[in-house]
Amino acid sequence: MRFFSGDEKWSLSVGLNFLALESTDYTNHNDFVDRLLAGLDAVTECAAIPRFSRIGYRYTNRIVGQADLSLLEKHFVPAVLGGHLASPENADLVHSMTESVYRVEPSFLLVRSARLGAGQPIDPTLSPVDEPSWILDLDAYEEGRLDSARATVQSELNRLSGIASNHFRTVVTDRFYERYDS
Repeated sequence: MRFFSGDEKWSLSVGLNFLALESTDYTNHNDFVDRLLAGLDAVTECAAIPRFSRIGYRYTNRIVGQADLSLLEKHFVPAVLGGHLASPENADLVHSMTESVYRVEPSFLLVRSARLGAGQPIDPTLSPVDEPSWILDLDAYEEGRLDSARATVQSELNRLSGIASNHFRTVVTDRFYERYDS
């Protein structure tokens, strides 16, 4: 079941063994975690959830616009650019996707980057856009029989967010911050 805020910038999805919060416009990490915990509180008022099978924290970044797409190699390290840097001469890159999974004890970090043509999707949770784009998707997660207690979930979200944001800082350059930090 999926619930949306009035402005559709937030959605809360509830399943048999998961709770997911998505936002296209949030203030900061604490705001995001507070809203997820409020959703967890609302769900646990109605149903007992003794364990989760997965807890994750996902950052998705999308670059659009030909000017910014032409500068990807100035803003990101080569490891996340995949086929973007290896295009044959006189060829237009239509689609490229790179995926890596890292073990960060006791968790995992899924790193996907994709150069997409107009209207191309890579994931059902990421709406396609009407122009070419590049996506960097970082998903830090833990799987297993995970405690659903509010304090445990909050602690895990903070730890997993740190894993994803630390990796983000290793794959962007100073020029990225010059361009996108406001």
